[in-house]
Amino acid sequence: MAATFPLYFASVRTCSRENKPLATTVKECAKVFGEQGLTVRSFFVRAAPFSVLTVAAHYMFVLALSLLPATDVSALYVSNVSFVYLLSWILLREKFASAGIMSVILGISGIVLMSYSDGFGGSSLLGVALGVGASAGHALYKVLFKWLLGEADSGQVALFMTLLGLCTLLFLWPVGLVLYFTGAEIWGLHALPWQYLCATAGFNFAFIQLINFGAAFTFPIFISVGILVAVPVNAAVDAIVHNKTVSAIKVMAIIIFIMASLLLLLPDGWEEQVRKVIPCKKKGPPQEELFTSRSLRRIHSCSPSRASNA
Repeated sequence: MAATFPLYFASVRTCSRENKPLATTVKECAKVFGEQGLTVRSFFVRAAPFSVLTVAAHYMFVLALSLLPATDVSALYVSNVSFVYLLSWILLREKFASAGIMSVILGISGIVLMSYSDGFGGSSLLGVALGVGASAGHALYKVLFKWLLGEADSGQVALFMTLLGLCTLLFLWPVGLVLYFTGAEIWGLHALPWQYLCATAGFNFAFIQLINFGAAFTFPIFISVGILVAVPVNAAVDAIVHNKTVSAIKVMAIIIFIMASLLLLLPDGWEEQVRKVIPCKKKGPPQEELFTSRSLRRIHSCSPSRASNA
């Protein structure tokens, strides 16, 4: 992430006719940190929480991958659409909709089904908990990013991401040493799969760029829905490469997660459109009119003229 702003500045200098100095560009982009611009206080108040949040969410995601197949973890990650809706409703004051409530209910149901598929115990339950924690952490990251930056331009987003990467590099590297010396993580430089590690770093860089720029320029829900593509891709890879099949319960959970995501794409007023398309059963007369007609018939049957004729 630290290379985001240098790449942005190099592209601007190459493609734009205006050759603004670096200091001027940084000063303009630093408005994302408030009226005073970039200060030590604004750096730690705004960049540090995002740094801790993104590292914690990524670490839980990787731990979940060590306990569950990639298909299960990606399916659990799709549930962040429900978390994004709840957080957007609280922080971004998004419009309250019935489709959102249905999406949240379906998301919770999918999590329960995914937990039930391998039993409520052992490493599978821990993997589900870590997957849900990573999903909730990334949802909070995207909503807070939108809440903090608002309608930021690309330069402001690039500067924020660069400072976020520097904060992670400068202050969170001791966490790796603590995990290593405590035995929580065991690794050696000679045993690391550098090819896969470099490929993962490249894909992760592209993933973070798309999430951050997407969260700044569009709604976080749209970013979450894009994760749906990863579920069938991971399922195909697990089936072809690892010979792992997906159980029927997990298929049901994946379908529920997808339905929860698609519900949030419904436009406003979709209930009225459905009522226009689907014909409703014709209603009978109102209760007041029915009561009045019955009363008139009784009065007419008991009138003096009818009694005398009898």
